[in-house]
Amino acid sequence: PSLLHPPRHPAMEAGSATSPDEELLVEDRVAVDCGVALAKYFVWREQQGWTLKLRDRKVLVLGACAGVAGLTLGKLGADVHVSHGEPQMLDSLRRSFATNGLGHAVTVHALDWAQPETYQTACIFDLIVAAPGPALAASRAAEEAFVQAVRAHMAAGRRTTAILVYKHTAERELTMFTSLLQAGLRLQRLEDGAGRAVAAVRGQPLSVFDHSYFVPLKPARCIDAIREAEFTAENLAKVQIFWIHRPGSRRMARL
Repeated sequence: PSLLHPPRHPAMEAGSATSPDEELLVEDRVAVDCGVALAKYFVWREQQGWTLKLRDRKVLVLGACAGVAGLTLGKLGADVHVSHGEPQMLDSLRRSFATNGLGHAVTVHALDWAQPETYQTACIFDLIVAAPGPALAASRAAEEAFVQAVRAHMAAGRRTTAILVYKHTAERELTMFTSLLQAGLRLQRLEDGAGRAVAAVRGQPLSVFDHSYFVPLKPARCIDAIREAEFTAENLAKVQIFWIHRPGSRRMARL
């Protein structure tokens, strides 16, 4: 789908000389890379003719990819609930979805990872889409809050699973995965046949994902596998896409 009108940060409304895309690329390249990788993965996935489609599935988007992921999932027919912790961004997101004809398909929520009272746990989601982005490097508290939010929304639905996209930028970020494992969750990574992490960046064809599949990461080796990841030649952004699930969940091959 065409992402014609991505949300603008309110700071851009004051007439800055820097364009929205330039500001994002300079200040938040991690969020852009993760958002594009997620969008391309979901479009590719739908084109494979998988039996479980996104249409009418209830999806919660957490983190830095709210705009791009929300637009893509909405265009694919999902019942999308986008969240953001910055109140000033909520109207910008709503305008973006309305401009793209998705105002009816995407609901925007104020959700602060550190404030459980803002969580949308009254809803049971089929899928959580998460991209913590640069926020994790800010502090241990930010990482703990993000993991708490993911766990709380997964716990609300017995069959709820999550897709998480991650770009490694700092050692401290890896504690997020330790916390997820300690919570009893399991991780699988999207890889090719040689065990390399698969993802696509802007301008690359969806065929980058052909012949990729989710591979379980052993808990004892999980952190090392993420830290020392190898990437396909096309994965220029060095992004890793994970499926997070409870033990015993079915293989992600056809989610």
